[in-house]
Amino acid sequence: DREGLLGALFRRMDTDRKLYLLEEFLLVDDLGKPLGNVANETMNDAKTFAVRFISDLVSAGMQIEIEGIKSGKPMTDTETHYIEDFLRDILIAVDEYLTNRDIPDLRSYWGEQDSLRGRMAARCLIRMKDGEFIPDVLPWDTRHLLYDTGPNGLLWVAPKTFRTAQQIKAEYGENATKARGTRLEVLDLWKPTTNTVWVSKGKIARPQEQENHNIGYVPWVIQTQGAHTMLDIGYEEFRGESIYEATRKLFTSKSEFASILKTLTTGSFFGALQYESEAGTGAQKPQRPPFALRAVVPVEKGAGFKPMPINDIHNAARLYYSILEAAIQRGSRPSVDYGNLQFPLSAVAISRLTEASNDMLLPRLQALSLAYLKLCRMILLQYTAGNIKAKVGQEGAKTLYDPERLTGEFSIKFRFISTSPEQNIANMAIAAAAEPFFSKDTIRREILHQENPTEERDKMTVEGAVEEHTELRWIHQALTLAEMGREDEAKVIAHKLGFSLRQLKAGVVTPPAERKQEPSRRQVVPLGVGGGRTAGRETPARSAAESAETQAQSEAE
Repeated sequence: DREGLLGALFRRMDTDRKLYLLEEFLLVDDLGKPLGNVANETMNDAKTFAVRFISDLVSAGMQIEIEGIKSGKPMTDTETHYIEDFLRDILIAVDEYLTNRDIPDLRSYWGEQDSLRGRMAARCLIRMKDGEFIPDVLPWDTRHLLYDTGPNGLLWVAPKTFRTAQQIKAEYGENATKARGTRLEVLDLWKPTTNTVWVSKGKIARPQEQENHNIGYVPWVIQTQGAHTMLDIGYEEFRGESIYEATRKLFTSKSEFASILKTLTTGSFFGALQYESEAGTGAQKPQRPPFALRAVVPVEKGAGFKPMPINDIHNAARLYYSILEAAIQRGSRPSVDYGNLQFPLSAVAISRLTEASNDMLLPRLQALSLAYLKLCRMILLQYTAGNIKAKVGQEGAKTLYDPERLTGEFSIKFRFISTSPEQNIANMAIAAAAEPFFSKDTIRREILHQENPTEERDKMTVEGAVEEHTELRWIHQALTLAEMGREDEAKVIAHKLGFSLRQLKAGVVTPPAERKQEPSRRQVVPLGVGGGRTAGRETPARSAAESAETQAQSEAE
């Protein structure tokens, strides 16, 4: 029973869901029963951490890189760029297909699954239907997904849902089920050649053409986050951990601690008292408590009410809170990640801080890369095997893709880079310093992490040509004015362009225009680790003073 084997894993997922959705915390006794007279408090740390983490994961820049061989020769930039464009456009089409069905886009769906479930899944059925291209990719919640693997990949996949009898009959026919209810279990079992549906453990009879898909493989993509190499009994619970791996119990402890503090604070208005009397422990307790607004209570001489000594409890609470908060920050994200840093940092310092906060993000970006790799391989396989020739992309800007141009032996690399304005500025400073040592292509890909470095290179080539050749600039200006409806102004430039071209044809060469002097490449962020000095240009006097100080220190050593 696969579901029974994964029981511990599903319980872990349910616990994480409660943390993420801020399910009300209740202080309980040893038997798990809620305590009475307690002011319970649910802290939002788990939610804010997850929202920030998922946002960073979803907003990470995606870079697609194709390298390979076609017809026995290395693929040209044009050939690889064609496949890269297809993959970008097909993913856009998938997102539109999902949002039209009121389902989050693929990156958002997988970002939440990668973070909270520790694994991602999607069904892929790219096809043509009645002349219409259907980019049918359906992501799924892995908490409600059963599957098993063999030497060659997936053996079977069975997504599970709960539907009403009316919904089931609407999709599978009036005779699909005789059961009644609002939460009937539907199991959709996919195997390499068949797709059978079970309702409340009863198989639905369907036409053979619907039940036998004959694709030859299970059309599902599943990717687990991280690595868990231990093979102990029950290891499945710890495979594909969520972002709460190191803080799951700490978040619960913080809500527990907050509930205790809230209860004590509420109780402090009517706190425990000790009544001092010559009779000692045999003294009769006063009939009415002294708690009242502006109350005056008579007491024995030299005796009376005194608060219970709880200073040690208060001190211990402060110490425990500091330990708890520090442990949560180490297991999630430090406070600096929430934007409360008040001083500037150098490029290297920013990069180091980013690397430190990315320790948890990078494994999930790697899992996201592998999931997209598997999905795009399956999309390419179904598109070419079905000999589909369709317009793909964003509505209004679709491109017709030929399956023949999508074949060949090539690798697909997905890189996800988490960036921020601070990190972008730091990358630019490092890129400027790296220019003498690396090619521009390497700088674009490895330092600036541009999503489409080939397209960016082409844009810069066009901009350079327009800047260097006046005639090309005139062409762009004339076309722009014509598109704006300013025909007379466009004709003036066109006449000027015609005159210049006739001169060139006659051999009269006009000296090229002087290139505009490029602005100083003074770094916006200093490269050094030292960090805070970013404003103003360094003066010669300060530079000389620092050089003299360095020399004096060297001589002293």
